[in-house]
Amino acid sequence: MGHFTRNDTARAILERPEIQKYLNIFLPGNVLSALTEEYRDRTLSELEQELEMPWGAPFIPEILLNAAERVEELVEDHRFEFIPLWHDAPEGFIPDLRDNNRNSVCLMRIRTQKAPEEPAAARPAALICPGGGYECLTVQDEGIDLAEYLEQKGYAAYVLLYRVAPNRYPEPQKDLALAIKLVRANAERFRIDPERVLIMGASAAGHLCVSQSAYTDEIDRCLMADLEAEQPELADRYRGISPKADAVCCLYPVVDFTQYAHEPSFQALSGGDERLRDRLSIQKHVTADFPPAFLWTCRDDELVPYQNTELLAAALEEKGVRVCSRIYPQGGHGCGLAKGKSAEGWIEELLEFLKN
Repeated sequence: MGHFTRNDTARAILERPEIQKYLNIFLPGNVLSALTEEYRDRTLSELEQELEMPWGAPFIPEILLNAAERVEELVEDHRFEFIPLWHDAPEGFIPDLRDNNRNSVCLMRIRTQKAPEEPAAARPAALICPGGGYECLTVQDEGIDLAEYLEQKGYAAYVLLYRVAPNRYPEPQKDLALAIKLVRANAERFRIDPERVLIMGASAAGHLCVSQSAYTDEIDRCLMADLEAEQPELADRYRGISPKADAVCCLYPVVDFTQYAHEPSFQALSGGDERLRDRLSIQKHVTADFPPAFLWTCRDDELVPYQNTELLAAALEEKGVRVCSRIYPQGGHGCGLAKGKSAEGWIEELLEFLKN
């Protein structure tokens, strides 16, 4: 750490060549878009006093500093790669999330310095979906941090960079289904166990995971129809490969779009189509075929009511699905690994759950 400080201008950070290539991945799009030309020559300390974010909070310099530091660190160590989903790309492919189309959809793999490069045996895989209200992706806290932790615990961990608004349902769900197919199709190459594929989603990405799991067959039909029409070689490659996860983990998930709705997520995913409100309230549509699920949230979450987790857990239990649900007293929303919060032990509980 230490490449940048609060005394640097936004321009000095944002226009550094390595930063320009990767920052749109590491920094949520709504933060990056707020740093318009008129603010670029201000120091980060000045911006903290002058710049208001789209959601009404003041600019927090550490958001930009931490993202820029992570880019520098990972570029220096050559520890990450991007695997496109909807097309084959040349070596060195770098997505541009500002495009927000199929060309940018990919799996991001980050190898930790502590994890073995070539494990002796096939490892379980984890596909991690960052939250962001179906409007942006919080890749660092709800993606990379989780991936690095799971890599150290023996998983092959990937962060899914999926499409968000204005892409509507079921486009993000197709991205997740295709990601599951891709890792299974490449199990030998990736050295993963194709029968131990975990999907993990935070906040709205929790909804992404549970909706894709509830409507697996339907999403798969839509996905394969797209591939057969536009990418027949990929259709041949993935035909017959299951897009159903072997387990699901949800962090403070969006589930319900009725009584306990996070309305911005519904608007972003559906475009405000009220015909989808009941259908996308996933607790109403789970079946006994739903994968084993580990769910957790915090009672003091003021953004996504904890009742979302309660409703889904009760629905899964009623269907006989193996489920572990935790409601921790303190941690708020978006706490990721929850260090220093009452939820801090959640990921170890998850790993115990997955052993059974």
